[in-house]
Amino acid sequence: MQRCVLGGAGSALRTFRCSASVSARMFRYDAFADRHIGPSRLEKQQMLDFVGFATLDKLTNSNVPNQIKLEKEL
Repeated sequence: MQRCVLGGAGSALRTFRCSASVSARMFRYDAFADRHIGPSRLEKQQMLDFVGFATLDKLTNSNVPNQIKLEKEL
């Protein structure tokens, strides 16, 4: 185990213990865009392919009950 340190603007410095692999995953992104913009089109399609749907709409339509779907555009 190694010590991982997290801190941020306006927050107290916090420490906790984690494995090296967790630490590597947590700190591999150093660019704001990589952390906040979200997956690319290719990454989205790869995720949809993995779960067996061609589009996000088809995934949503198969998993969200009709009773709670909004029938108009936002």
